[in-house]
Order: sequence, then structure tokens, then C-alpha cells
Amino acid sequence: MNCANPVTATLIAGLFAMSAASAETPVGWSVHGRIGDTNASRTVGEVGTRFAGDELSYALGLGYAFNRYFALEATYHHFGRYEAVSPAGCPPDFLCIMESGSVLLLAEDSVKVKGVSLALRAAWPFAEAFELYGKAGLLSWRSNFEISGGNNESAADLLLGVGLSFQTGRHLRLHIEYEDVDVDLESATLGFAFHF
Repeated sequence: MNCANPVTATLIAGLFAMSAASAETPVGWSVHGRIGDTNASRTVGEVGTRFAGDELSYALGLGYAFNRYFALEATYHHFGRYEAVSPAGCPPDFLCIMESGSVLLLAEDSVKVKGVSLALRAAWPFAEAFELYGKAGLLSWRSNFEISGGNNESAADLLLGVGLSFQTGRHLRLHIEYEDVDVDLESATLGFAFHF
């Protein structure tokens, strides 16, 4: 009799148990976070003040999984800080004011974009611990110019996202994600979700 067989069988059984545990998506509450790159391209104001570029962004939130396939996520987004471009006819280093008296832009102004969202997430599990997912929801956002506050905007727009995630254990899931907001914001991020 080969005495290594019981040891080998135990190791194999342990590996299968770990895979099964990893594949489980816990039902209930979770916290999640993401960090990555956001591309913005937006024109605001009466004469076309513009901000655009790629900036570091992050998101933090709370989720609730109803089952392995559907979850609800509430998230705070910080999309980054962007340099604003002066509208045509506004010389550098000058404060441009319209005839109505509203401030257009001070050259070298910058704008911060942030918001909160509520989204429904639908997942398709495959290959043990992996899953593809998509989500759709509403983002309430605001852009704040640091100097020419007259250009500040706020609105609510459609948010869509897709991603791939991997369950590393019973409580922790890692993912890569792409999000698009119907206000010319696109994000590619790496993130995590920790299930209680």
C-alpha cells in the first residue's frame, strides 16, 4: 500500500474545497473601492469654457448582494482635477467677464469633478471564481471651478459599467472595471469588494 495516497487525496480534497469556497459570492453587505484613470471632455458656460484630460480617480462605496447574480451599489466618485481651457477671445492671465456680468474663466483655473451614484449590478459567474458583470444606474455629479465659480455645474446622468472580477476567498473579490457616464466621463479602474 502506498502511504502517500491518503496525503495526496487530502491535498486534492483541500484544493477543491478552497475552489468551491472561492466561487461562493456571499449574500449581504460589502464595501468596495476602486482607483484608476478617468478621461473627461466637457464644455460648459455661455461661451464654451472647456476642461479635458486624463486624471487619477477613485471611488468608495457600500453594496448589498441579494444573491450571486444581483447586487445594489451606492458609491462616492472623485473623478479628478482638470485644467480648464480659456474660451476663445479670453487672453491668458486675464479674468474674462461677459456683458451680463457673469465671470467666464480666469486662465489657469482648474475644476474638480465628483459625484455619488446608485447602480444595479448583474453578474455572470464562470470558471469557478471568475465572473463577468455589468451595471447601470444614475450618477449625481458636480463640477467645481476653483476660481471662476460661475461655471460650476451639477446634474444627474446615466452611468453604465462592465467588469471582470475574481473571488480570492470567501470575503474578498478583486476586479477590473470600465465605466462610462453620459456626461463625457470614462473611467478604467482596479478595485476590490470586501463582503462581511
